[in-house]
Amino acid sequence: MVSETASALLSAVFGALASILVSLAIERLGGLLGGCLASTPSTIIPATWGIWWSLVDGAAPSTRHHGLVKFQRATLVIPSGLVCTAVFLTGWRYFPVWLQRWRPTMRVGVMLAVVATATMGVWLIGAIAIVFVLRAVVKDDEVVPGDDFGDIMDVPLIPLLVGTISLVVVLATGLVLSWPSGAAPKGKNPVAVTTLLLRGLLAGVSIGVTIVIANVNEFAGGIASMLPIMFFTSMVSVWLAQGAAVTTGAIGPLVAGVSSVAAYAIAATFLYAKVGPYWGAVASWAVSVGGVTVPVYGYMVWRRRVWERRVKMGAGGLSEETLGAEVEVAAVRELAQDGVVVDVEDLKVGNDPSISK
Repeated sequence: MVSETASALLSAVFGALASILVSLAIERLGGLLGGCLASTPSTIIPATWGIWWSLVDGAAPSTRHHGLVKFQRATLVIPSGLVCTAVFLTGWRYFPVWLQRWRPTMRVGVMLAVVATATMGVWLIGAIAIVFVLRAVVKDDEVVPGDDFGDIMDVPLIPLLVGTISLVVVLATGLVLSWPSGAAPKGKNPVAVTTLLLRGLLAGVSIGVTIVIANVNEFAGGIASMLPIMFFTSMVSVWLAQGAAVTTGAIGPLVAGVSSVAAYAIAATFLYAKVGPYWGAVASWAVSVGGVTVPVYGYMVWRRRVWERRVKMGAGGLSEETLGAEVEVAAVRELAQDGVVVDVEDLKVGNDPSISK
């Protein structure tokens, strides 16, 4: 049995380490593969472990089944939190465009502050609304256990339905955002050690707070585990280091990729109870990566190749060096269609893709 304090501290430490390791791996790989890896299930694993330790392992034998139902409610609300995250990330793509058209002379620092405040505000409003609605709809009646612990018939139906719909919404949003654009500048600048440590610290703190909140209300705990702290710090740092163009080009793959986190949460709802939290984490990760991340990566590669083929068809007979320039110019034009002003040289500087969730 793990106490609430111990589960929060252990989960925070694991979450900080996972965040740092994933950031380092993504920095080395970069490109489309790095973008997909950026949104594979990582910090959700220690977060769900902490919630499990606190609500299930930490419960008295007579209330353990009720603790399981609360755990399942917490995991099934995670996809809804990711809908808020998808809106948050989409805001980073379109808010700068709208602000640039509304106030062409707005300073970059002011624009960044407005975008950061607006996107995080939208996430918070959406998350609070989801928690209040689910608390009103899902009644905390006495749970009648099934024939065995973790019986599939005991899974809360309304949260399961909401979670599944949310998974579909997040995935569809990411695929739609990724459809028209092949402009995704790569990154070569190494992530500063202080940045890695800061992200690890923020991830650890947010996960520890999640466990504490989950003991008060499971829906609020599940939503809190998806607080986009890592995305927020990464978007701000990339904007400051590379400009709006690099941030804009990464949104589609990130939104599509985080749907694997939603898939992990739904899989964990069933598998943790059947095979335990550790083997359940392994199985849930395999299901989410094999069922979502790998197909999404294939989709991104296909869309990139279609885009490059279209550029090459319009630049027939050019040398490889000239063709490379044409591809860069085409990327600039596609970003310009969304209202993002960017110089060709922006596509050659490094992007910091180390964004994990």
